[in-house]
Amino acid sequence: MRDKDKTKDDLINELVRLRQRTAELEASENQRQKVEERLQVLERHHWLINDALDTSKVGIFLLDKDFRIIWMNRTLKQYFGLRREEVVGRDNRQFIRQQIKYILEDSESFTEKVLAAYNNNIYIENFECHVLPGAGRKERWLEHWSQPIRAGFYAGGRIEHYYDITERKKTDEERKELQAQLLQTSKLEAIGTLAGGVAHDFNNLLTAILG
Repeated sequence: MRDKDKTKDDLINELVRLRQRTAELEASENQRQKVEERLQVLERHHWLINDALDTSKVGIFLLDKDFRIIWMNRTLKQYFGLRREEVVGRDNRQFIRQQIKYILEDSESFTEKVLAAYNNNIYIENFECHVLPGAGRKERWLEHWSQPIRAGFYAGGRIEHYYDITERKKTDEERKELQAQLLQTSKLEAIGTLAGGVAHDFNNLLTAILG
């Protein structure tokens, strides 16, 4: 009888252990699935940053709440002639004063507008800037567009976009030159018409005087 009771107890204990093990395996499987899902999210983020954003035709600066440069894409490197390892981690306020301002035509205006946005990081800033040619960069016109980051890990920071508007500026300049030429031509034509009228009236007057 005792042996039977022992066997029964052993079976119950074994059943309990099996249930515990099953629960542990299920928990482990759930944990594994969560880890895989997290990895997939990280892979998507990695693709978004290193493939999509890094190859974007728009230059991008990502700043944290202390306005340190967290990330920049290759396009911005091309626009400003910068090396990523020399930029990431730096305070962008110091970086602007020490380096960026020297590659721009109107550096004082650029510095004033960007730093004002940092001091009052609640609005969108938008303006044009002229990059001067130099080591590792070409002359170009850029449109600066920046805004505060309001949510997420870098909330309180700021993202800055730089759009290449060089061709648009060239087109605008060509249009202005053409308009100026047309205006000058119109003035010359008006002067010619006036001179012709005066000469005609003068001839008429001489004819009248000379009979």
